[in-house]
Amino acid sequence: MSPRKLGKKLEVGVRSGWPCFLWGPPGCAKTAGVYALRRLPDVAEVIVELVNVRSELDYGGGCVPQTDCLKQVPLEHFARLAERAMADPARLYIVFLDEFNRGRQSTQDACLRMVYERCIGLLEFPANVRFVLAGNPSSTDGTAGEIGTAMGNRACHWTIEYPTGPEWVEDFLRPEAEAGRIQPGVAGLLARYVSSIAPHNIAEEAGDYEGRSPMAFATPRSWHGLALMLGAGADPKDSEYACGLLGPAVGMAFTTWAADQDLPDPETLLSNPDAYVPDKMRVDRVFCTLDAVAAAVLAKRGPEFTARWNAAHRILEKAMAVGKDVIMPTIDRLGLPANRPATGMSKQALALNATLGKVFVEATK
Repeated sequence: MSPRKLGKKLEVGVRSGWPCFLWGPPGCAKTAGVYALRRLPDVAEVIVELVNVRSELDYGGGCVPQTDCLKQVPLEHFARLAERAMADPARLYIVFLDEFNRGRQSTQDACLRMVYERCIGLLEFPANVRFVLAGNPSSTDGTAGEIGTAMGNRACHWTIEYPTGPEWVEDFLRPEAEAGRIQPGVAGLLARYVSSIAPHNIAEEAGDYEGRSPMAFATPRSWHGLALMLGAGADPKDSEYACGLLGPAVGMAFTTWAADQDLPDPETLLSNPDAYVPDKMRVDRVFCTLDAVAAAVLAKRGPEFTARWNAAHRILEKAMAVGKDVIMPTIDRLGLPANRPATGMSKQALALNATLGKVFVEATK
């Protein structure tokens, strides 16, 4: 299952009340998928538990001596979670048990009672507390083990795969994602590389990085880390950043390619779009330039948005000399309903979208 499909499946799963178990290799967006549930209006809270660093007492209740007995007392944050959930019965409170199959068997057994019987010691969770579990298959993590049949038969199991390069880029370029906090030229560079130049480098297979020291390897999560580094001012041509996050092979491939790109400033182009002359011999640079222009337009939604959107289409019009396929991804991106002005679109921009913009045409039918 792709990370995109996971979102809807998880919505149904947590609303049903049946525990869900997510399996997938490191960095495939299992945790991100669970965190995304916080955007739902009926989800009040998501708390994350790392089962591999907990003991059976944490999930079974610590024994506290009383006058005539021993009382099993839950961790304080579980007690507070139960209180908040009881006070807000119309919304869901999700407990995410991550790294589950890396936990000791005794800890997993204690989790079974918490998840299935919905209690820790004498504490009972209200019905609006839901459970999601996650683990890495042993084939991708040598420290991961198996889970017992009792827990296995009490959850809905889904296997998550790595997204494709273009899928990752589409999520990366959403206005609320990292791309909005990175210089447009850098965002366009990263997006172009992952989507078209080397989409296979979005993730490495487990056998490619086993035994590597230091163990940096490419996953969607490590590309996310590189995006944050670039947003903080890292030079994409400095291999220490990419290699430190993606591993030597993928990191060096990216920085070597980035060093060969000499991209114009998108703000300069938007201020004078007629001055743009696309390099017909370097289609990859044209792609990156258009990605950067689109990112620059979408990063500023103020009074000048319409004029900048129209200027971007003038640049696209000039880039069409290189080929229609070069400009179509950017046309479709700017043609999304959320990415275009309500009024004031130029005749040239409308004509270009009417001719080539599949997203724009379908949205206006």
